[in-house]
Amino acid sequence: GPAFLITVVGKNIFGSTKAGVALFLSGSIAAILCAAIATRKGQPSAASEIPAQPVSLSNALVSSVEKAARAVGSAAIWICLFQGLVYGLENCFGSLPDEIKIFLEVTTGCAVCAEKRSLPLASAACAFGGFCVHCQILPIIKEAKIKYRYFFKYRLLHSALSYFLTSLWVKMMPPEAVFAPTGGAQIRFDGLSIALLLLISMAFIWDTAPRKEKQTN
Repeated sequence: GPAFLITVVGKNIFGSTKAGVALFLSGSIAAILCAAIATRKGQPSAASEIPAQPVSLSNALVSSVEKAARAVGSAAIWICLFQGLVYGLENCFGSLPDEIKIFLEVTTGCAVCAEKRSLPLASAACAFGGFCVHCQILPIIKEAKIKYRYFFKYRLLHSALSYFLTSLWVKMMPPEAVFAPTGGAQIRFDGLSIALLLLISMAFIWDTAPRKEKQTN
């Protein structure tokens, strides 16, 4: 998403907000191209609609916070697991090739790409997501009845397209806008960012909470 690509990868890892915007635009355009390729044959099948059950705003707030906390906790556990895997492999076999690190866990991979001063490679890593992210969304893939090999194929396509598009962006950007190292992948938040995140969360909850229609006699 834009928060990760622009803030974490662009601003904090590469030291350039413009680099993060280039990553976001390249990934978005590549995703649209992948969607166009995936749907070029035939029309989408009609799906049966499941009516939403009415939920009060207070219940929606509690449920959203609970599910968000569960999702964040799950993501953190997967990240710790893959970080431990990398450290364990390095302890056993020495330093791992950068290509393995890049496509195992995306945040660590982007830090490696920053060391290589390669924004297109970071774009490819973000588009692929890393096997850590794949494990996080496997339940969704299974629920949607999508075969993993089909998902994996389009992740590779998305990665290749993102790499190509970001390479074009880099040629049009001055060097200082592409890479300005900040001394590490540190995540920083300020008061305005936190306030905006809270407002966006409140607006999302309000927009998705079913509204009770007024009944007139």
